[in-house]
Amino acid sequence: MTTHQSSKEQTWARAHCEASWHYDATPANSWAGEQHTLEDPIRRARWFSEVLGRTLDALRLDAIPQRVEVTTATEGEDAYATELSPPDAVKHLLAYLANCVDFCQLWLELSPRCVAPGGAPFVLHYGMDLIVDVEEDEANAPIYSRRYPFRFLLRIRTSLFTEATFNGSGDNRAFARANRPVLSRALQELAEVRDLRFVKCESQTFPEQIRPDGFADLRQEYRAYEVTQGSEVMHAIGTLDHEDVLLILKCETREHVLAIQYEVTCKLSDPLAQVLILEHFVAQFALARQSEPVELVSFENPVSGRTAAIVWPR
Repeated sequence: MTTHQSSKEQTWARAHCEASWHYDATPANSWAGEQHTLEDPIRRARWFSEVLGRTLDALRLDAIPQRVEVTTATEGEDAYATELSPPDAVKHLLAYLANCVDFCQLWLELSPRCVAPGGAPFVLHYGMDLIVDVEEDEANAPIYSRRYPFRFLLRIRTSLFTEATFNGSGDNRAFARANRPVLSRALQELAEVRDLRFVKCESQTFPEQIRPDGFADLRQEYRAYEVTQGSEVMHAIGTLDHEDVLLILKCETREHVLAIQYEVTCKLSDPLAQVLILEHFVAQFALARQSEPVELVSFENPVSGRTAAIVWPR
């Protein structure tokens, strides 16, 4: 079944978890003969408070702290829970953590500052989390050791920053590109926080698009070119190294509909494949060769059976 999507339809959504970036936090080496900071309760608490303060300071331009919950070994969940909107709320949180010697976990909700494609600013409430925890033993007791860094995780709960999504037409290039500086700047600032070390990034929803500095730039990371299969010349889209990711099997115009049949040559979601076709094939190749005006672009993947259509122009 083919669904026709308007270019005005919402192309991003909120979600429980779209992507996460992981960091390890370890204090500088102690002096020879001195107890390691992570194994000294007083110094560990002060150090963690300082690292969290630097982390929040790095994010301040791009996200607003909203609410925090802290779990400790003695008090359990919600040992410290408060809204962070009042003045000095973050200062009070850091003061509490500077004296918290049995910290287990912190969950801090943030609202990223975003912009619409036209430039109008808006705040995406509770669209981002900062989670910090420590290693636990089999009895779920925290382990404070130089062998186990504190684990920081920045998580986004929206597909706003992703160019190809599962919402509406799937073509979220306008919103993603308008907000790419927001996410990339936040991640760059985190990478420069003293005592933080980037470990990995992951996304079950968009594994092909997540990057250490945000999400894929489909315009810069891919290109279209011609390939020869036997005696037939076809169009392909691939990486800058000419590693094909999809082939255009057929392209024709019928009654103002540009019908494109394609095949993916690697593990690639259909929404991502279709946005790549829009970005690198439709305007540059297909529309340039059409004599009649196009009002709709339709897609078909014969292998997956997925079909879709979007209004043109975008």
